[in-house]
Amino acid sequence: MLVALILATMSSYGADNKTEVNNKNTPPPSAVSPSIQSYSQMICSFPVVGAVSTSVVGISSGTTFTDWNCERRMLSQLLIKNNLVVAGIGVLCGGSKEVWSAMLHAGTPCSIWNGKKALIGKEAIAYYKEKGFIDEEGNIIKYPDYVGANNVSNFSDSKRKPNDKYPH
Repeated sequence: MLVALILATMSSYGADNKTEVNNKNTPPPSAVSPSIQSYSQMICSFPVVGAVSTSVVGISSGTTFTDWNCERRMLSQLLIKNNLVVAGIGVLCGGSKEVWSAMLHAGTPCSIWNGKKALIGKEAIAYYKEKGFIDEEGNIIKYPDYVGANNVSNFSDSKRKPNDKYPH
């Protein structure tokens, strides 16, 4: 009889302590990557962040990448603002075959160091011809080391023929 009384008491307390959990409108757990601010115009890097989440585990990660062309432009702009125009243009010339050839064809070649001094203008053109970077007509044969380690120009394979207005 004592056992029946204990069982009857336990079942009545069990019914009173019953809790029902309803997760119907609860969002699942999520992984959130922290944001990396790069909205300033003086920053030459951009963020890449991502997160993956399941109902059990979540993983997030982030990194930044640097835009080296942006850094060269910013450095060039800073040098030019400080009245170092030749140095500023030299920064742009030093890493881009496109800038180097555009400057040459515009008649304002990039400066070059001959071992004693920096050559600009007609002196630079004469030096480029002497070292075999350009021919007598101004066509690019190869690029100086500072723009691509004596890489041969791809203009020699071009089907385009020079004309009087744009001879190079």
